[in-house]
Amino acid sequence: HALESPGETDQLLLGPAPRGFPGGSVVNNPPANIGDSRCRLHPWVGKIIWRRKWQPTPVFLPGEFHGQRSLVVAVYGTLSDLLSVASNKLGIKATSVYNGKGGLIDDIALIRDDDVLFVCEGEPFIGVLEEARFFGIDSLIEHLEVAIKNSQPPEDHSPISRKEFVRFLLATPTKSELRCQGLNFSGADLSRLDLRYINFKMANLSRCNLAHANLCCANLERADLSGSVLDCANLQGVKMLCSNAEGASLKLCNFEDPSGLKANLEGANLKGVDMEGSQMTGINLRVATLKNAKLKNCNLRGATLAGTDLENCDLSGCDLQEANLRGSNVKGAIFEEMLTPLHMSQSVR
Repeated sequence: HALESPGETDQLLLGPAPRGFPGGSVVNNPPANIGDSRCRLHPWVGKIIWRRKWQPTPVFLPGEFHGQRSLVVAVYGTLSDLLSVASNKLGIKATSVYNGKGGLIDDIALIRDDDVLFVCEGEPFIGVLEEARFFGIDSLIEHLEVAIKNSQPPEDHSPISRKEFVRFLLATPTKSELRCQGLNFSGADLSRLDLRYINFKMANLSRCNLAHANLCCANLERADLSGSVLDCANLQGVKMLCSNAEGASLKLCNFEDPSGLKANLEGANLKGVDMEGSQMTGINLRVATLKNAKLKNCNLRGATLAGTDLENCDLSGCDLQEANLRGSNVKGAIFEEMLTPLHMSQSVR
């Protein structure tokens, strides 16, 4: 309904519907006066109780051609009365009333002068909007667009649970790339699951439990793994370019693929991670940040650490044979009990 109210009660005359509201009818033979000699109203228009002003209301039914489905009523009595009048006059079963901003009206006392109202059978406003655009009713288009926007259910950004994700896994072939890009798994327990080949690009996996999970060839590019637990996970051939794993635990992980496929963690944020005892032969850690990380007893043979920030990193007991440390920052790094001696050429530009 589109609601329009004059400033003074005793000055109201029912005439054509305002411009922009097709289907309004002119009262050619007004009835006898009701209370005031200057007030001429249609017979079924009654005076509003609670000493409220007269409120003639053009009513539009969503989904119908409003040229044939508009009328003027007075808002009075209860909300049920308003719905009953709209139902009888329009030949519909009106179930709800909305204001011009899409808010549901559950009490007639909430209706104010000059409000724009819509009566609905439960159908969406999209049909009315399309007709308003077709007929160029600009004043109605704006109200409908706001109403449609406000009537949409709120977006659900709650994290995906283990139970929900297992359903997806069971319905997906083993080697198919399940698309989980950008999804929210924050805090989820995904431990011991087969997550091979899944696309977790830009996904939120912060504080997740991924212990003993199989992430072979998974795509974790730009994913958020901060504070997550990946202890004993299989990370063969994993792609973690520019991912954020700050403060994560990756103890005893396996990055080494017998087929020669190398794990790629280039540009990753690995500040404060614990990777003690992990197998990382040939891993690509180029320009990654491992500041204050713990890499004790790791196998880093043939690893690419060029330009890597290893400040205050604990590399005690690591095997760095043939590892590329050119341009890396080793300020405060600990190189005690090395399995193989470092050659000067490994760190010279």
